[in-house]
Formats: sequence, C-alpha cells, structure tokens
Amino acid sequence: PFPRGLPPATPHEAVSQLESMKRKELLELFFSFKAPSNQLDIEGEWNGCLLENNGWILTTVTRFLTNVLFGKGRKWNGKAFRANKKGVNRFHSKQINGTDYQHEFDYSLEPSRIGTSHKSSISLCYSKYQFPLSLWHSMRDELKCVPVGNGNEKVQVLIGFGSMSWSGGKLNASPFCLWRANNDDEIQ
Repeated sequence: PFPRGLPPATPHEAVSQLESMKRKELLELFFSFKAPSNQLDIEGEWNGCLLENNGWILTTVTRFLTNVLFGKGRKWNGKAFRANKKGVNRFHSKQINGTDYQHEFDYSLEPSRIGTSHKSSISLCYSKYQFPLSLWHSMRDELKCVPVGNGNEKVQVLIGFGSMSWSGGKLNASPFCLWRANNDDEIQ
C-alpha cells in the first residue's frame, strides 16, 4: 500500500511518506492497516501532526479548527494514552518547551465507522468529557497501526482520522498521524 510497495524502514520514513500523501491515498492506507492487537501497545506519549485533507482549503480549515479553536491558540502536538483506556490531547504550551494537556477521551477497540470494511480500529470518544453543546461533544477519532520495518517491532506510528458529526462526520474525517514521543529525536 505504500508508494514504494514496502513498509518504511523507520518511524521517520513512515511519517515522511504519510506527510507527502493526498487524503485519498491516506484513506486507502487506513483501510488496509490493522488496529493494534493489544490496546496496551499504544500506552504512553505520542507526538502528532495533521496531514493533507483534500487540498489547501480543507487543510487550512482543519488546522484552524484544531490549533485555534480546539487548542485555544496552541498547536496540537499529539495524544497521551493511559493504562485505564483514557487519553488526552497534547498541545505545544505557550511556555517554552512545555506541553499542555486538554480534551480527554476514552479509547477502545471497535469496528471502524469509516469505510465499509468495519475492520477494527482504536476508537477515541470525547463525548463523556465535553458539555453537550460543545463543538467537540460529537468528536471521534479512529487509529490504526502503520507497519514499520519488518512489522515485528513495537507499534511506532499510527494513522488516524478525526471527525465531528456537525462537520460531516465520518464522510469528512480529517487525517493525522502519531509517532512515539521517544522517537522525536528522529522525527522533526
């Protein structure tokens, strides 16, 4: 499914390839990938970036919604997954070299709502932590593993699609990727 046919050798190469792809290609990859076999495999801190979303207009709208509204002026920087199947979004702090945490979610392994295959994905649900009239109440993300190296290694990169019912739901889901924070030395 990757442009060169083989899985990327490193997390850096995987993220670089994902950043160069169009939304349609990202969806095709997402459909072909699997969820982590064990939810414990994703525990910890993950850095992230938004990916191309159907051209510069929707990509710009996605960045505005994510960084200005959702992040309250802070650039989104990934997610943190905890052992209790709860997680939270990470943002670059307005303080130097800091990280802020906001917008909690519950996560679980569920059939995907994106596409028609209904293969399992890690589903992130925000409704329990948002006021019912909040823009983010209907927010859902789905994640799958990006194969790296020989595929027998610890999960290092995830591809995700996020959506909210008021903005088109799963039909207008926005792509992003996550990589383990401890790999940050390799990925900039």
